[in-house]
Amino acid sequence: MKGFRPLIFAVVALSFFLTFASSAFGKAPEEAELVAMHYLGEQMASWIDGIKPESLSIFAINLSGPLDPEHSRYFETELRKGLSDRGINKVQTCMECRNPYVTVKDDKVIVSAGVADAETLKRVAGKQPVQAFLIIDLYRTKLRMEAQGQLLDAQSGDMLGVERFSVPALNLSDSSAQILLTFGAGMVLPNSGPQDFTPCGNASLLEEVGFAKAGLTTGAVISSTLGTLIYVVPTISFRGHFGNSGMSYALMPGLGYGFVGGFKGLDTRISFEIFWGSWAVFGVEGNYVVSSGSTKPAIPSYAGFHVGIAFGR
Repeated sequence: MKGFRPLIFAVVALSFFLTFASSAFGKAPEEAELVAMHYLGEQMASWIDGIKPESLSIFAINLSGPLDPEHSRYFETELRKGLSDRGINKVQTCMECRNPYVTVKDDKVIVSAGVADAETLKRVAGKQPVQAFLIIDLYRTKLRMEAQGQLLDAQSGDMLGVERFSVPALNLSDSSAQILLTFGAGMVLPNSGPQDFTPCGNASLLEEVGFAKAGLTTGAVISSTLGTLIYVVPTISFRGHFGNSGMSYALMPGLGYGFVGGFKGLDTRISFEIFWGSWAVFGVEGNYVVSSGSTKPAIPSYAGFHVGIAFGR
């Protein structure tokens, strides 16, 4: 039995270390969360810029599970970058605001984190001469990340503004992914005569590549008289957002392969997408089939609009 004591001691010590390490070192943010925090930081910076405080101090960044302290540091960096891009450079971190405060009420000792009341806020503001304090609450659901910002007057404690921001964050195989499913209608060009709207459907799977998203788009233009154009197009997506609103956009050009009837050749496609809320997407698209020689495709080009759903950003 004595020979097993060192082994038992080693197992117990290793278990203790792993338990401590799992609580002390949080899981690093996933790629989908990193992308979402970038967008959230930009939106919150744009909102703060609309209120235009001359200087501010980040009071606290409150996290809910499964987010870890790593998320707090990364989000603060993204927010500072967005503020700096808008000319707001007097940004501090209020370390005293995040320290616990001990108060005694009747026979109870109350320990509270951060500034407990307006008087304490004024006292802290005297040590940090800034115009506003910022409180941030950061949440993560299975499909999106949300942030809520509260901007307080540092002298009076009055509320200057409250805003909520939300960005879809879909994670596939530890990568920030986006799935688009759209359906719409348009016209086959050139228009040689009267024709009804021609339906078109698309499915796109895109992943983060750093400066944009890239992936594959497959779709079909279905005409009752000219046949069906089917295409598979590698696509790149350049993204942006409209101020601090929940709306964002993407310009998606692509070049791939298409066929209609007996014709096979290059297919070029471009679309402009507008994302509304967590799911909805609508946009316009154009499609041109490159022909060579005397063989001409039955559907040379197509232009139309579409609506659909989007998973992730």
